[in-house]
Amino acid sequence: MSEDRPPLFGDRTDELRKLVVTELLATHRRHVEAQKASGQSGQIVYGAIWHALPANVVHAITGRWPNTASLRLPHAGYSLPIIGDTLLVPWRPPLGGDPNNTPFVTSPSRAAMFHRIPESEPTLFDIEPDPTSVPVEIDPDLLRDIQAASGQYERVAVVAMESDPTRVWRITWGEVVANADGTLRFLDPVVIYTDDEFADTPPAPPLTKPTTAVRDDDSFNTGVPPKPIIRKRETGTDDR
Repeated sequence: MSEDRPPLFGDRTDELRKLVVTELLATHRRHVEAQKASGQSGQIVYGAIWHALPANVVHAITGRWPNTASLRLPHAGYSLPIIGDTLLVPWRPPLGGDPNNTPFVTSPSRAAMFHRIPESEPTLFDIEPDPTSVPVEIDPDLLRDIQAASGQYERVAVVAMESDPTRVWRITWGEVVANADGTLRFLDPVVIYTDDEFADTPPAPPLTKPTTAVRDDDSFNTGVPPKPIIRKRETGTDDR
């Protein structure tokens, strides 16, 4: 973290980091078991982790700090914690993609996180729309609801888990801004967990890609908190 920037969540930062890492890894293990039990190939079952991550993180944070506010964006099937002036968003990029170049703002609810006007109709459970679909008009009342909901915080932080059904190789968090193409730019990313065995090995490309965007279910598990590895993320010259 840069010396001129305070810890992301103030005095809570270290404890929150450990709690979040524990919940992400526990959710990963639960979905790995579900994928194995299903007998299906690819990441169809595991890909449903998208919806469980926010639910489990909110559950853990409000359990530790009961007065923590949570925000349920209109038409989203999940809630997100607000810590101080920051909305914390757990995210596993689809198919284990790089959070620096995987589109994030792909639905009206996610656009609303950044106080944007959505460009497409919300879908059931906020499943990401087909990128080839044509944007349609949004009801003005829905726009007002979204803008009101997104006015409860001043910045957005994403905790991104890079994983597939075999392992979690990296978890990164940091304040973000949305690029025009829907990707994220981390302002000061910090790697809060790495799998040492695979830290420098990129994930293998998936053998089977789902035909539609896939998201999650709900789960909760416990375990021994991992020992996080704190390291400034190398973003390269592009710094996206």
